[in-house]
Amino acid sequence: MAAALLQLTDWELIKISPLPVLLVKSARAYRHPVVLAAIDPGHRFAKPSGLDQSILSAGRMLSRQLRGTLHAVHAYDPVPPAGLSEAMSGRVINIPERALRRAAQLRFDAALGSLKIARARRHLLAARPIDAIAEAARSSRSAIVVMGAV
Repeated sequence: MAAALLQLTDWELIKISPLPVLLVKSARAYRHPVVLAAIDPGHRFAKPSGLDQSILSAGRMLSRQLRGTLHAVHAYDPVPPAGLSEAMSGRVINIPERALRRAAQLRFDAALGSLKIARARRHLLAARPIDAIAEAARSSRSAIVVMGAV
Protein backbone atom coordinates (compact mmCIF):
# COMPACT_ATOMS: atom_id res chain seq x y z
CA MET A 1 0.00 0.00 0.00
CA ALA A 2 2.82 2.44 0.87
CA ALA A 3 4.51 1.85 -2.49
CA ALA A 4 1.29 2.64 -4.35
CA LEU A 5 0.81 5.85 -2.36
CA LEU A 6 4.40 6.90 -3.01
CA GLN A 7 3.89 6.45 -6.75
CA LEU A 8 0.68 8.48 -6.60
CA THR A 9 2.49 11.21 -4.67
CA ASP A 10 5.32 11.18 -7.23
CA TRP A 11 2.84 11.54 -10.07
CA GLU A 12 0.99 14.41 -8.36
CA LEU A 13 4.27 16.23 -7.71
CA ILE A 14 5.38 15.85 -11.31
CA LYS A 15 1.96 16.90 -12.59
CA ILE A 16 1.71 20.16 -10.63
CA SER A 17 5.33 21.29 -10.53
CA PRO A 18 6.17 24.26 -12.78
CA LEU A 19 9.86 23.28 -12.51
CA PRO A 20 11.83 20.11 -13.35
CA VAL A 21 11.65 17.46 -10.64
CA LEU A 22 14.38 14.98 -9.71
CA LEU A 23 12.99 11.91 -7.96
CA VAL A 24 15.67 9.90 -6.18
CA LYS A 25 14.68 6.34 -5.40
CA SER A 26 17.98 5.10 -4.00
CA ALA A 27 20.23 6.24 -1.15
CA ARG A 28 23.30 4.96 -3.03
CA ALA A 29 25.51 7.45 -4.85
CA TYR A 30 25.48 7.43 -8.64
CA ARG A 31 28.81 6.18 -9.97
CA HIS A 32 29.14 6.60 -13.74
CA PRO A 33 25.43 5.98 -14.31
CA VAL A 34 23.64 5.31 -17.54
CA VAL A 35 21.25 8.22 -18.11
CA LEU A 36 18.30 7.49 -20.41
CA ALA A 37 16.58 10.41 -22.17
CA ALA A 38 13.04 9.47 -23.25
CA ILE A 39 11.99 11.64 -26.17
CA ASP A 40 9.04 11.81 -28.55
CA PRO A 41 10.04 13.42 -31.86
CA GLY A 42 6.55 12.64 -33.19
CA HIS A 43 5.10 15.04 -30.58
CA ARG A 44 2.14 12.80 -29.79
CA PHE A 45 -0.52 14.31 -27.60
CA ALA A 46 0.49 17.85 -28.72
CA LYS A 47 3.69 18.00 -26.68
CA PRO A 48 5.67 21.24 -27.06
CA SER A 49 8.29 21.09 -29.80
CA GLY A 50 11.09 22.18 -27.43
CA LEU A 51 10.40 19.44 -24.87
CA ASP A 52 12.69 16.87 -26.51
CA GLN A 53 15.62 19.29 -26.58
CA SER A 54 15.05 20.13 -22.91
CA ILE A 55 15.03 16.43 -22.03
CA LEU A 56 18.19 15.79 -24.05
CA SER A 57 19.93 18.81 -22.50
CA ALA A 58 19.06 17.67 -18.98
CA GLY A 59 20.19 14.12 -19.75
CA ARG A 60 23.44 15.34 -21.26
CA MET A 61 24.13 17.60 -18.26
CA LEU A 62 23.43 14.81 -15.76
CA SER A 63 25.56 12.28 -17.62
CA ARG A 64 28.47 14.73 -17.86
CA GLN A 65 28.28 15.86 -14.24
CA LEU A 66 28.05 12.29 -12.97
CA ARG A 67 30.57 10.97 -15.51
CA GLY A 68 28.06 8.58 -16.93
CA THR A 69 26.83 7.75 -20.42
CA LEU A 70 23.80 9.13 -22.21
CA HIS A 71 21.31 6.87 -23.95
CA ALA A 72 18.11 7.91 -25.73
CA VAL A 73 14.82 6.09 -26.29
CA HIS A 74 11.93 6.78 -28.64
CA ALA A 75 8.76 4.69 -28.82
CA TYR A 76 6.66 4.61 -31.96
CA ASP A 77 3.37 2.93 -32.83
CA PRO A 78 3.96 -0.19 -34.94
CA VAL A 79 0.62 0.44 -36.68
CA PRO A 80 -1.04 3.70 -37.74
CA PRO A 81 -3.59 5.12 -35.27
CA ALA A 82 -7.02 3.52 -35.61
CA GLY A 83 -9.19 5.28 -38.13
CA LEU A 84 -6.37 7.33 -39.67
CA SER A 85 -6.14 5.42 -42.93
CA GLU A 86 -9.93 5.24 -43.29
CA ALA A 87 -10.28 8.98 -42.66
CA MET A 88 -7.64 9.78 -45.24
CA SER A 89 -8.97 7.68 -48.08
CA GLY A 90 -12.30 6.13 -47.19
CA ARG A 91 -10.65 2.71 -47.24
CA VAL A 92 -8.11 0.81 -45.21
CA ILE A 93 -4.49 1.35 -46.25
CA ASN A 94 -1.86 -1.16 -45.22
CA ILE A 95 1.29 0.71 -44.19
CA PRO A 96 4.17 -1.73 -43.80
CA GLU A 97 5.80 -1.81 -40.38
CA ARG A 98 9.23 -1.19 -41.94
CA ALA A 99 7.97 2.10 -43.42
CA LEU A 100 6.65 3.18 -40.01
CA ARG A 101 9.96 2.19 -38.41
CA ARG A 102 11.95 4.09 -41.05
CA ALA A 103 9.88 7.24 -40.51
CA ALA A 104 10.33 6.92 -36.73
CA GLN A 105 14.08 6.38 -37.21
CA LEU A 106 14.38 9.55 -39.30
CA ARG A 107 12.50 11.60 -36.66
CA PHE A 108 14.63 10.08 -33.88
CA ASP A 109 17.93 10.78 -35.68
CA ALA A 110 16.85 14.35 -36.48
CA ALA A 111 15.89 14.98 -32.85
CA LEU A 112 19.27 13.71 -31.64
CA GLY A 113 20.93 16.05 -34.12
CA SER A 114 24.58 16.68 -33.37
CA LEU A 115 24.59 14.82 -30.04
CA LYS A 116 27.21 12.15 -30.20
CA ILE A 117 25.12 9.20 -29.04
CA ALA A 118 26.40 5.92 -30.47
CA ARG A 119 23.92 3.74 -32.36
CA ALA A 120 24.19 1.12 -29.59
CA ARG A 121 22.89 3.73 -27.12
CA ARG A 122 19.89 4.70 -29.28
CA HIS A 123 16.82 2.66 -28.45
CA LEU A 124 14.01 2.82 -31.03
CA LEU A 125 11.16 0.56 -29.96
CA ALA A 126 7.80 -0.29 -31.50
CA ALA A 127 5.76 -0.16 -28.31
CA ARG A 128 3.71 2.07 -26.06
CA PRO A 129 5.95 4.70 -24.43
CA ILE A 130 5.46 3.35 -20.90
CA ASP A 131 6.57 -0.12 -22.03
CA ALA A 132 9.38 1.13 -24.27
CA ILE A 133 10.90 3.36 -21.60
CA ALA A 134 10.80 0.54 -19.04
CA GLU A 135 12.35 -1.91 -21.53
CA ALA A 136 15.11 0.51 -22.58
CA ALA A 137 15.85 1.33 -18.93
CA ARG A 138 16.15 -2.38 -18.11
CA SER A 139 18.22 -3.33 -21.16
CA SER A 140 20.61 -0.38 -20.78
CA ARG A 141 20.74 -0.75 -16.97
CA SER A 142 19.82 2.92 -16.61
CA ALA A 143 20.17 4.50 -13.19
CA ILE A 144 18.43 7.73 -14.24
CA VAL A 145 15.57 8.30 -16.68
CA VAL A 146 14.92 11.84 -17.92
CA MET A 147 11.46 12.37 -19.35
CA GLY A 148 8.91 15.09 -19.75
CA ALA A 149 5.37 15.50 -18.53
CA VAL A 150 2.92 18.02 -19.86
